[in-house]
Amino acid sequence: NIFSEVDLDYYAYFNETRFINAVGGKEYVPSEIKLSDASNTQSHVVKSLVQNTPIPAVIRFSNVNERVSNMAKLEIRSHGNGHFTAVFYNVAVQ
Repeated sequence: NIFSEVDLDYYAYFNETRFINAVGGKEYVPSEIKLSDASNTQSHVVKSLVQNTPIPAVIRFSNVNERVSNMAKLEIRSHGNGHFTAVFYNVAVQ
């Protein structure tokens, strides 16, 4: 889930969004980004966020032809009140 402390339009971009597999270091880019009921398979997806109201977020990666149990690094290029990249390390995959 994602949320914001203020009302804003949140953008998630395909460009510069990726994950790196913890085993072997292979890089993967998303095939779909979904923010609640808004979804896209290219460029970006935008969703209006209401202050302190979480929404589900899904980043789908295809063409992953190996078993991935841990992402060494997940980067999500975003825009809310300015551009930023959210970076997560050692993300477990179910």
